[in-house]
Amino acid sequence: MDYDDLMTRSRTSHHSNSLLRTPIACCLLILLSQVTSADEIRTPLPLTELLAPAPTSVRRPTQMEWVIPGEQILIANPRSSSLSIVSLTKHDSIAEFAFSGNLSALASIPSSTAPTWQRFALTTSSPGRLTVIEIEDGNAFEGESLDLTSRRLESHVAVHSSTIAVSSVWDRCVWLIDDAQTLSVSSCVELSFEAGKLQFSPDGKYLVVADAFGGHLALIESSTGSIVDLAETGGHNIGGLSFLSPSRLMITHQMNHASGATTIDQIANGAVIENVIQEFDLQTNDVGSPKLAPRLIGEMGEPSHGAADPGAIAIDRTGSRFVAISGNDEVLRLNNYGVNLSLISVGDGPVDLLLSPDEKWLYCLNQFDESISVISTEENTATKVISIGDKRVETPADRGERLFFDGSLSRFEWFSCHSCHVRGHTHYGLADTFGDGNSGAPKRVLSLLGGRDNTPWGWNGSKKTLHDQVRQSALLTMRGETPSAREVNDLVAYLHTLDSPPPFRPSQGPEDSRQISHGQAVFQREGCANCHVPPLTFTSDSIYNVGIADEHGNQKFNPPSLNGVGYRRGLFHDRRAETLRDVIVDQGHQLDESLNSHDAEALIRFLESL
Repeated sequence: MDYDDLMTRSRTSHHSNSLLRTPIACCLLILLSQVTSADEIRTPLPLTELLAPAPTSVRRPTQMEWVIPGEQILIANPRSSSLSIVSLTKHDSIAEFAFSGNLSALASIPSSTAPTWQRFALTTSSPGRLTVIEIEDGNAFEGESLDLTSRRLESHVAVHSSTIAVSSVWDRCVWLIDDAQTLSVSSCVELSFEAGKLQFSPDGKYLVVADAFGGHLALIESSTGSIVDLAETGGHNIGGLSFLSPSRLMITHQMNHASGATTIDQIANGAVIENVIQEFDLQTNDVGSPKLAPRLIGEMGEPSHGAADPGAIAIDRTGSRFVAISGNDEVLRLNNYGVNLSLISVGDGPVDLLLSPDEKWLYCLNQFDESISVISTEENTATKVISIGDKRVETPADRGERLFFDGSLSRFEWFSCHSCHVRGHTHYGLADTFGDGNSGAPKRVLSLLGGRDNTPWGWNGSKKTLHDQVRQSALLTMRGETPSAREVNDLVAYLHTLDSPPPFRPSQGPEDSRQISHGQAVFQREGCANCHVPPLTFTSDSIYNVGIADEHGNQKFNPPSLNGVGYRRGLFHDRRAETLRDVIVDQGHQLDESLNSHDAEALIRFLESL
């Protein structure tokens, strides 16, 4: 058997009890030189010894799936790009596998044939790829893979029957992938927003896609890949999706109130950020087209104790809901009427929940503690903690990441830095944070991605260092305790790790490249580069009178970076322009005279390429 034949058979054998499945990250050529039979090819190498992550690399686990329901859990660790298997009977981690590529998301693949192994869908970034792996007897084997994108893939995965759905944040799309024979893309669904979490309806006919940053929902027909409805939650930072019944979808998210200045009273009353659980009806009757209709909404938290960053949802057979309050290190239990019943303290940064088959136990994955809290659903308390693995030394940036997602930095634990700067980006809304020294003039929340070099900070450019901006945000936006010098340094170190998003629309070919080059020439000719200085930051360290006043009459602003400007939903300090076309064509921003249509289109295309 030659190498090409072996690779072909390996890629197509994942539905049978194949002996050609290869261990994760192992070199097939090396295996071929060392073995003489198919049985030996399937023998896994000791991956934890050969390819274990460096001891200094934290794991930052994000997702759990059952390997053996009630007994073993598989955990995805994106930061260390590894997979851990935790035994619930031994109360310990029993294996950790390194994975080639930067691990992004994980989902289990159900099997009607009940093989001796369990199959899982994994996505990786650099390259953007979907890979099927198999776990058997504590060993991991790599199966078929499918390249999805050449861009940086930040994704979520959901599976129903033989359909695998993969969302891509920055590609603004969802791939529907057929797993019936060999992996193949059946549909690529383009969205008008960055794609986040996914949830199939119980019958698999529909897929719900959540906005990665804002509050949009898309309802997709699984068989055709058609978007049949677009809904709006009225909020942002959608953290959890779960069906209560075939027609009732539960969502956790936050709601931003631009008119609520960040005073102590406003924070306590939920007038700045609300943390909510919302119900949508999935209406699929014959009267009209399928749609997601908002139904009920309930606030979580109370004035003296908020519920910062609600996330994953688990629902038992009685309709009781468990919600991971990620910013407050708690799990909130609500009854089947949505009434808050109890708060359960867990580890640092709860991000995922799994109910045991008998529903007597709830397993809570804690991202920053790298642990699982075991919760008795009868006693409503965490009875034990299971470590995912050896504790690893955190860098200042790692400590800063903890702080960024920590609701205790705000007064009454109502929100975290992440609540407005979702995963370091933005919720795209306005906030009245006293950033300009006063209230009553809310400003657009800027992305922090790639902002480490964008001096100065603040819309009025009043903060010359990022340390000053972080300190002011802690005091005037969060209204928490005065941060220590170490905490400020750690937060800045974390912010320095945040890269810019990939270009909104990179060049599509020679003709498109010529238009982009023409737009770049227009950008220079019209003086845009005087304020938005290329090629690194596309901003500058001064403030300029832009002829657009805020509520206090101020017209001088520091120009935001144009990197990733194509993703923005609303521009200028108050979002008065909805699109780049509004800025260039309708408002002629800082242009001495209107551009002809050819130049205007080229300039817009250049800006979209950043």
